[in-house]
Amino acid sequence: MLNYLSMPSKVGLIQAAKYTVVGCSGIFVSMGVLIILKEYLGFLLPLASIFAIELSILNNFVWNERWTFSKPKHPRLNSWKNRLVLFQLVALIGAVINFTMLNVLALYFGIDYRIANLIGIGIAFGWNYTLNKNVTWKDTYEV
Repeated sequence: MLNYLSMPSKVGLIQAAKYTVVGCSGIFVSMGVLIILKEYLGFLLPLASIFAIELSILNNFVWNERWTFSKPKHPRLNSWKNRLVLFQLVALIGAVINFTMLNVLALYFGIDYRIANLIGIGIAFGWNYTLNKNVTWKDTYEV
């Protein structure tokens, strides 16, 4: 029984892998938007990071909705609109974590903003996955 409780299912591992792939696509969106806004359009780092984070959140929702958690058990009871609101609420805390780490590390500790952004994304990832799996898409099949 202990082995059963401590080992994630194959389906759960596949779902976690999909979530990670989607998260990596969000990193590309976030980094691309951040660099374009800061380097080429002259945005201040805090403003550029807000846009970059939100666009990556929307990217991740679309891909998680269509691929990672794509088989709803009760589609009428849990619409994509409801999941988008939940996803945004969960992501808000993740965004605060990302925003804070990025700006504190870059502006106060002199760490390159691209590295600081990756650190913030990494820290927020665990929070986002745990809550999205257990709240946003709790009524979906695993894969």
